[in-house]
Amino acid sequence: LGGYFGSRLMSSIREEKGYTYGIFSAIQNHRHAGLFAVATEVNAKYTAEALLEIKHQMWRLCEEKISETELNTVKNYVYGTYLSNFDGSVRLAERFKKSAELEIPFSFYKESLEQMMQHTPDDLLALAGKYLNPANMKTLIVGDISKLV
Repeated sequence: LGGYFGSRLMSSIREEKGYTYGIFSAIQNHRHAGLFAVATEVNAKYTAEALLEIKHQMWRLCEEKISETELNTVKNYVYGTYLSNFDGSVRLAERFKKSAELEIPFSFYKESLEQMMQHTPDDLLALAGKYLNPANMKTLIVGDISKLV
């Protein structure tokens, strides 16, 4: 959705609409829960439009099957990013620390990457419908409220 430069959110909100210089989304793993977050900075006058577009792109993932080409592009990006998280002693130590914090075996990283690489467009549609439903989204907007309404 928004994890790399060619992502849907970057293409739509930066390239097409010009609301921001950058936007990203990420999954954060915690011990007892997870968090999916989208973050960007926009001029206050574009806040409502940007939020609507973010929700629109989330709905698209929940309702439209992603193409094999787009899925493979995302998989390749995630694969490279994932591997870079283990590059060097500091990053490797961070992964060991995170696995201890989450109480997961270190093998989880390899297994989850292998599982992710096997996902199909149908799998992604089902996962998005379950976890990315914008109707369940909580929104946090930071800024001068008088300029947002």
